[in-house]
Amino acid sequence: MACPSCGRVFWMTLPLMSHYGRPADPRFSCAAACGYFGQLASFSPAIRESAPSELDTHSLCNHCGVRFAVDGVIVRKPCCSIENPREWMAQAVHRVSVRLTDNPERYELETMLEFLVSTFDGTMRKSLEIANDNASKFEANDPNHPFIEQMRALPKMSSFQNLVAARARLLPTGWDMAAQVSDWHALVKLFQKRHTVAHRLGVVDQEYLDKTGDPTSTLGKRVALSRDEIINGAKSCHSLVTSFFGNFLS
Repeated sequence: MACPSCGRVFWMTLPLMSHYGRPADPRFSCAAACGYFGQLASFSPAIRESAPSELDTHSLCNHCGVRFAVDGVIVRKPCCSIENPREWMAQAVHRVSVRLTDNPERYELETMLEFLVSTFDGTMRKSLEIANDNASKFEANDPNHPFIEQMRALPKMSSFQNLVAARARLLPTGWDMAAQVSDWHALVKLFQKRHTVAHRLGVVDQEYLDKTGDPTSTLGKRVALSRDEIINGAKSCHSLVTSFFGNFLS
């Protein structure tokens, strides 16, 4: 399949359907989430017997039974036009939970914390990019759309690693990140711990103390990390992605 709008190529296989269950004019979305939606023939489909292994993401739509493969990670299911950030973040939660055993070594804790923050950051950035693209199409095609004011308020953002700043940028939309998780302060502190690990080898500095007010940390000592706080943080990140999806991509 080749998208006639953006030119991106993806692979798709349709499940067998009876004559009565087959739509007369099947339409599909570009899996690269460029926004194109059109007839199957418009994608210039060419029959291949197997999915190309060189494409990044291989997925199965549990609702439609359609298998597809496309470059990229946060993509759009071509069959039902639904993006996959919730599934991608759920996989990250599972990976963190599996990798962090009952008594993980410090290295494993730091590695999974880095993985969690980078996955959340990338997932939210791409989700926001798609939402902004949708907003521009709403503006052009349906300026009276009931959610247009909320969509117009969406900012352009290049990072979600600073949660406090990200929350402030998104508040004008009416969506409060802090209201989507059970312990916002704990999540902010965890992200600040990741910053300390990434830039200070995990050694507490005055910036960390000022931003977190963490009474359990001492200047000049390595910041404490635990399995439970990272797993809980992963679940909170999934809650944020799910809530963003429901408000801006659903």
